[in-house]
Amino acid sequence: MIGGDGTLLSAARVVGTTGRPILGVNMGSLGFMTAITLDELYPALERIFLYDFDYEERMMLVAHVHRLGERVANYTVLNDVVINKGALAKMIDIKVAVGDLYLSTFKADGLIICTPPAPPATPSPRRGDHLPHHEHDPHHPDLPPHLTFRPLVVPDELIVRSELLSKETDVFLTLDGQVGFGLRQGDVIEVKKADAPLRFFRSPSGITSPSCAPS
Repeated sequence: MIGGDGTLLSAARVVGTTGRPILGVNMGSLGFMTAITLDELYPALERIFLYDFDYEERMMLVAHVHRLGERVANYTVLNDVVINKGALAKMIDIKVAVGDLYLSTFKADGLIICTPPAPPATPSPRRGDHLPHHEHDPHHPDLPPHLTFRPLVVPDELIVRSELLSKETDVFLTLDGQVGFGLRQGDVIEVKKADAPLRFFRSPSGITSPSCAPS
């Protein structure tokens, strides 16, 4: 895959959970997620053809959209699943549950569900550290207890279910910032860990770019 991070995200959705590793070659402006530069491509391929390589794994997410009891959309993403309103739309109401636990009903511009930025080997928080306990007002059980809500880390075996309660028509599900799907009132979005991770070739150690090779 030759390009920037946007190209890599597109390739990740195509490869999905097939297990085929991706070699990211940076031709973009940033390239945070790509492994090597263009000058390093041929030396890296030679090492790979000799089976002298290693790879790392990144969790992927699967997002399902259910409408009137039927699944109407299915996506596999690497970075994030976002429920967001249009620029001129009012704030939207989103009811969220994590596993079997009702979390809250948010009035917000949107909701982001994303993969962890750290490598999978990083220890996850202990069970009980993920979801804060809130004393909801019994007269208003669906209102969040705070005006702001900090990010939550949840166990990766749990499904996050979000239901759009608003009648706004200008609401979208955005996948990795590249693919959009229009949402309607009552749509339920289920997000869970994909069955298999995405694999990236690591930059083989000892590669010297031709432009930097000693004369």
